[in-house]
Amino acid sequence: MNEWVKKNFSELGYTYNGLSGKTKADFGSGAPYIPYMNIFSNEKVNVDAFEYVCVGNNERQNAVKVGDALFTTSSETPEEVGMSSVLTKDAGAVYLNSFCFGLRFYKPSEFIPEFLAYALRSFRIRHQMFIAAQGSTRHNLSKENFNKMTLFYPTSLDEQRHIADILTSADEAITASRTLVEKYTAIKHGLMGDLLDKGKHVKISSFATIVGGSTPNTNDSQYWDGSNVWITPTDLSAIKSIFIDTSQRRVTDAGVKKATGTLIPKNTVIISCRAPVGYCAVVTTPFAFNQGCKAIIGKGFNSLYLYYQLSRVKDALERVSSGTTFLELPKKELERFEVTLPTLEEQCRIANILTAADTRLTIERNHLQKLENIKRGLMDDLLTNKVRTDSILHKHTGRQCV
Repeated sequence: MNEWVKKNFSELGYTYNGLSGKTKADFGSGAPYIPYMNIFSNEKVNVDAFEYVCVGNNERQNAVKVGDALFTTSSETPEEVGMSSVLTKDAGAVYLNSFCFGLRFYKPSEFIPEFLAYALRSFRIRHQMFIAAQGSTRHNLSKENFNKMTLFYPTSLDEQRHIADILTSADEAITASRTLVEKYTAIKHGLMGDLLDKGKHVKISSFATIVGGSTPNTNDSQYWDGSNVWITPTDLSAIKSIFIDTSQRRVTDAGVKKATGTLIPKNTVIISCRAPVGYCAVVTTPFAFNQGCKAIIGKGFNSLYLYYQLSRVKDALERVSSGTTFLELPKKELERFEVTLPTLEEQCRIANILTAADTRLTIERNHLQKLENIKRGLMDDLLTNKVRTDSILHKHTGRQCV
């Protein structure tokens, strides 16, 4: 039997508050408690990330039990109000921070805690939390609104367990992929530290020309929807790879002529010099750009090598930027900024090594994104009863479903 029911939280259980009557001096030692970020960041409470507080023998504080659902009460944005986490493992006597509240179910035997962990982060619940969030500068969740919210769930514990197992499988795959992303990121940073300090220190102006851009009238449609790529600082800050995506808005030949006079050649390094400052990329097609960017054009250097040099000194470029209305990196500061420049042959060798590392990192990041999308799809299908778990389990064995 796979019956699904919908019930208000007030029908399912009662709420309780976190720690009360504590001062700063009480924290740092004593009994474990679950901090705010542990709940905010995890569907299932991380039992290895507790903090500590002194609790006297005669104090009346609410201890958290296995199966309790914990919720954040406020946030700066309505999207983050009411983030949930479920205690799925016995952690002994553990308490709850004062900025969250707990929900204890009247009949905990009717739920698999691991199922609740996912169900309470479903789109259905998150949408209800978003609507219930109150406030203008800071958004809060009232107990009255919370109690009116509904949970949609299967009454069959077997179905709950199957849903939890499938989503746990997805989580395990995501965790493994995220670990690889962290590993390859560390390898890349290590290689950059080892390879990019070779050669003599030279000013950028000694081997390249800094070219600025400008913007045609954005209200005049004759300049837009053309065939040439148009780049802004926002475009540069949004990319996750060496090469900028050329799918953004385009400008006509007339727009290029009015703004920059000519298209900048492909394989040029471009850098954002107006907030957000210091983001750079290599452009693989002729392009135009606005006054918030600078192009670095010259001979005798490898564009990929210069990209890696600039990408690792973003913080230093921000420090030499200035401005009252917005932060800006002056052309003269960029021209006299120093990078290490070995022989062109060595630059190419280093660029090839770092590009290979970047390629492997990008593959794993894309795989991680794919797994996260799969999990979101599974949650949408399984937690709304669109798809039965038996239809998935018949196709896959155990935890091979993702």
